[in-house]
Amino acid sequence: MKVIAHKNLPFRPPVIGTAVAALVLDRLDAPQLAWGVVGTIYALFWIAWIVAMFHQEQVNLFTAAPMEEALRKIREMSEEKRKH
Repeated sequence: MKVIAHKNLPFRPPVIGTAVAALVLDRLDAPQLAWGVVGTIYALFWIAWIVAMFHQEQVNLFTAAPMEEALRKIREMSEEKRKH
């Protein structure tokens, strides 16, 4: 799967969700079973985030190649309009 390159996006690990979940569980004085379930879910989120970071094909939005290709297509379309 192609994704936008990480250098074109802000750094977004699941830190805030993990912290909010821990604070909510602490505030509600949740039982250990709830801590275990939520902790397991967030551990899976972190593992998925780390795996995706290393196994996705990244596309740089700010390279010249896509821009040149788009300009070439625009020129071709305008030439076709002139012919007709």
